[in-house]
Amino acid sequence: MVFELKTKQLALSLGILFAIMHTIEVLLILSGSIDYIMGLHFITKSYIILPFDFGTFILGVVGAFVAGNLVGWIYASIYNALTKKALFG
Repeated sequence: MVFELKTKQLALSLGILFAIMHTIEVLLILSGSIDYIMGLHFITKSYIILPFDFGTFILGVVGAFVAGNLVGWIYASIYNALTKKALFG
């Protein structure tokens, strides 16, 4: 059984997921836990972490949401196009 993805719902879902993941990343960086996680991947820190800025944080969350929304919309559109082609092609 082949079904069609709802483009708007998938785009919104991925947008929210990306925004949540960005927030978790910022919390890991602020808590210092990111150094431990990077060490597990054999990565050393060679950058400087700037002081927390709420405006920059919100801009990052909005950017992550927009990127996730775009990825979800593109994925659903491609999936639906391929599904229709497989059904009628």
